[in-house]
Amino acid sequence: MLKWILIILGVIIVGLLGTCFWGYKQLTGGGATAEVMVATTPERAWAWLNTGDSVAALSDSVTTVSWTGTGTFAVGDTIRMRSVAAAGAAQSNFEWIVTRVDSPSVRVLSAFQDTLPAPVLQRIDSLVPRGDSLRISSTFTLPLFDEGNRPDSVGRLGGAILSGTGKMMQGAMRLTTQMELDRLKARLEQR
Repeated sequence: MLKWILIILGVIIVGLLGTCFWGYKQLTGGGATAEVMVATTPERAWAWLNTGDSVAALSDSVTTVSWTGTGTFAVGDTIRMRSVAAAGAAQSNFEWIVTRVDSPSVRVLSAFQDTLPAPVLQRIDSLVPRGDSLRISSTFTLPLFDEGNRPDSVGRLGGAILSGTGKMMQGAMRLTTQMELDRLKARLEQR
């Protein structure tokens, strides 16, 4: 009897580990870039991508967006995103600082934490004309998780854990941003 219980328990554990590994591969397998092709001009897309009102309009229905500055974003502006959760669930707060603006082609947003020397996450939005269309892409980098920014005390195992965590962060941000870019495409291609 004990033998069968251990076998069933082993099968459940192997199935659970396999499911977790599959989910990790699905999340991290898409890389760090979300992109979309849109039939519009760079100026029109830039106007939609680079103002606080448009960021709020493109966010999902449970996210509240606020920002400093007026008009289009400038270096130093802050974008705050707060996800409203159901009662009893955790809330998510995220703050982006605009660190570079090259109108109408590149915008870089960096997420900092007060106690850390490097940005936790960077989002690089670029607009590249392709014939009569426009390629809008958002690439995520994790400066904090780069080997050069890690303290020596982390070690090999700690480095592997940080690397895996970073890949999951990139994957989650890529999936969220892909939905935002799809909403942006739908708005830009409305006639």
